[in-house]
Amino acid sequence: GSLGRLEQLAVQLAAAQGCCPPSAERPRVIVFAADHGVARAEAVTPYPPEVTGAMVRTFGSGRAAVAVLARQAGASLEVVDVGVVGLGPVEAVEGVSVVRTPRRARYADLARVHTAEWLEALGRPEGLASAFGVHPSEVNVDEAMNMVRLATGGTIEAAREALASGGPTLNLQGGFHHAFPGKGGGLCAVNDIAVALAVLRAEGFAGRAVVIDLDAHPPDGTAACLASDGRAWIGSISGSDWGGMVGVSERCIPGADDGAYGSALAALLAEMPRPDLAFVIAGGDVLAGDRLGKLGLSLAGARRRDLAVAEALAGLSSVWLPGGGYAAHAWQV
Repeated sequence: GSLGRLEQLAVQLAAAQGCCPPSAERPRVIVFAADHGVARAEAVTPYPPEVTGAMVRTFGSGRAAVAVLARQAGASLEVVDVGVVGLGPVEAVEGVSVVRTPRRARYADLARVHTAEWLEALGRPEGLASAFGVHPSEVNVDEAMNMVRLATGGTIEAAREALASGGPTLNLQGGFHHAFPGKGGGLCAVNDIAVALAVLRAEGFAGRAVVIDLDAHPPDGTAACLASDGRAWIGSISGSDWGGMVGVSERCIPGADDGAYGSALAALLAEMPRPDLAFVIAGGDVLAGDRLGKLGLSLAGARRRDLAVAEALAGLSSVWLPGGGYAAHAWQV
């Protein structure tokens, strides 16, 4: 108990790995930095908010104490700007990544993929209810569509940034792979991946796009939405057989454990063409015991999955999305 939260994390890690003491192959220190209103109150601190920006720059350059301690422990250091006053253009700050609030996707961009009839239906409780599997009386149209458009906007912006940076980006909500051009389903109202790719195509991106769908369910909607894109490749590993999908390299392995899944993933990655932009759905519903997924991965196995994909995409533009997850511990993936 003397180590507080650190001890709880160690116990959790040991339980996930099934050994004590646990091992940390790639330890990382993440510092989240931001300012808030109390920093301007002299009774709270004599230092103005601008000091935070200076400190963050020091963190990012590796000169701060936390950077020295991280190096001593063999850990990488990541500094995340979640709202620092006076930092300046964050893109110019070495070693600092950024958490952004996305803009809502425009209906004109949704219409690049989805039919006018379906977009009109999404303005009614009945349409959204059919996508989310609930009764229309449970649907608040404005709130639901705000969420859908923010999530899709996040995928669009993450894709743009991935292309600009040549590296990975993450949208914390997305991977709506069951939405077809003219209908939704499986908790997916619109297909954010297809919309993001359509936006990029309209902006001039003509490269090879790859979708690595590692949710526990097949990418039926994505296959339909990208059917006419000859420069898109879709690879999938799932636990459910919904019939063959045109244009999808699919591996259905119900109940697969870490070993079987790892072998299937290695084969899929070997088949994958080299992408100019990759979308990865790193689903949390692959865990054993998930009430909707039909796979049997451990938490450690799911993390090895993500590391394998990250290594395969090293140095390439990629957008990572969470997909589904319906077990109490899915958030840990």
